[in-house]
Amino acid sequence: AVKLLRDHGVTSALIELAGDVATIGSQPSGRPWRVGIRAPQGGDPVGGIALSNAAAATSGNYARTLQFEGRTYGHLLNPLTGWPVEGPTSVTVIGENCLSAGAVTTIACLQSPKAAMAWLSEAGLPWLMIGQDAGYSGPLASKLGLSPP
Repeated sequence: AVKLLRDHGVTSALIELAGDVATIGSQPSGRPWRVGIRAPQGGDPVGGIALSNAAAATSGNYARTLQFEGRTYGHLLNPLTGWPVEGPTSVTVIGENCLSAGAVTTIACLQSPKAAMAWLSEAGLPWLMIGQDAGYSGPLASKLGLSPP
């Protein structure tokens, strides 16, 4: 969508699809686009990020769930076991485009929280991880003033 809009001369746009956001340029006022990061437990966003010519993607195991025998299972499955993962509750990444940012967030969510933090740090992109304990970690946590548990 971003390429198509740019090819047609669009210089300012915010595109949202399934919770991922891509931006072309800044707002017509010149200010960056402001995008909220959803709180997995609902309610107000945990914070907002500024985007210009960038994308933000979030993956998590909180929106699409099922209850079975008193336990909640998310939709992200461990490719080795076929069972839902017990990784981070949510990971948000800022990247060049939604495809790459979304791939990074999903891969992070398939790992243990500790492994995800190490992997995200190596990826070199700004990220926010919300753990099962509702604690925050990552460069975006510091930038947004969010505290670890």
